[in-house]
Amino acid sequence: MNGTGRNSTVPAGDVNNTQRQKMRHPRAKPVS
Repeated sequence: MNGTGRNSTVPAGDVNNTQRQKMRHPRAKPVS
């Protein structure tokens, strides 16, 4: 499961965006 619902809608191509969100939201769980 993804850390944030937003990331579920983001395509795999936007992995960089997901990693940036992780830094902004340390509370979000890693999308492993």
